[in-house]
Amino acid sequence: MWNTGRQGTAKNSGRSKRTADILIHQAAKKYFDSKGITKLPSVKALREEYAGLLEQKRKAYAEYKQARSDMKELQNIKANVDYLLDIPARRHRRTAKSRGNRSSFSIFLICVERVGCER
Repeated sequence: MWNTGRQGTAKNSGRSKRTADILIHQAAKKYFDSKGITKLPSVKALREEYAGLLEQKRKAYAEYKQARSDMKELQNIKANVDYLLDIPARRHRRTAKSRGNRSSFSIFLICVERVGCER
């Protein structure tokens, strides 16, 4: 008598696990049907596609590294030219942002006073 009661609960727990699996399967089938997918691709096809995408990523990253290197070099050249020409452009940009709602003309006048340039 004790065994039959115990087997009954084991069946119920197995049934609940299968019910969860069935619900997941039904949800997946509903999703694939809504997307018009009737047959899933094979593992081989997925691996080939992944390999192709990985190769594209590697090429794009190499181009990105080259572009980043070029950009850093150009920024360095610009900083050197600014230093040689004594152009404090960043200082003016920061002061203009910190001033708030002043007109651009008043900011220009303040910058001219600081640099010491006259028209």
